[in-house]
Amino acid sequence: FSSSDMKEAFRDREETMRLYEPSITIGELTIAAYENGLEYNEELCRYLGRNAAAIRSYLEAECPELIMADGNASFVTFIDASAIYSKAEKEVLSHPEKYPGGSGGGILSRFFGVNASVAMNDGTWFGKEWKKFVRFNYGTSTERVMAALERMKKAVDSL
Repeated sequence: FSSSDMKEAFRDREETMRLYEPSITIGELTIAAYENGLEYNEELCRYLGRNAAAIRSYLEAECPELIMADGNASFVTFIDASAIYSKAEKEVLSHPEKYPGGSGGGILSRFFGVNASVAMNDGTWFGKEWKKFVRFNYGTSTERVMAALERMKKAVDSL
């Protein structure tokens, strides 16, 4: 739903019609998406493409220590933080009171979570070879993406 009002109106209508099971409406929603969703999907893909381009441009210009990985996932990307990993690891492991979680994985997600208020999947979720990466979700407004990147830059600059 694009707004909480729209979601509430939909739920109210379901209640009025006594449609309590998602399976009752899922068929109609699926048909509507396939029959009428192409334009929306195309615009969404363009929007997400612009967000991805903005991330790449920002990092290249403002925070070259972080590199956006190439990929075609829907609205997530990996960010390579190899250039700052050892500094972030030292920071996290030197201050266990600030970064709970022990000495295991999650160095970068804890670092950016605490210092930039950006929640990301740590690359270690995808295997040890991804420990110097974080998974960044850009399926939101461009303003929120850019604000997160600016906070991440400040966190990197603090190392």
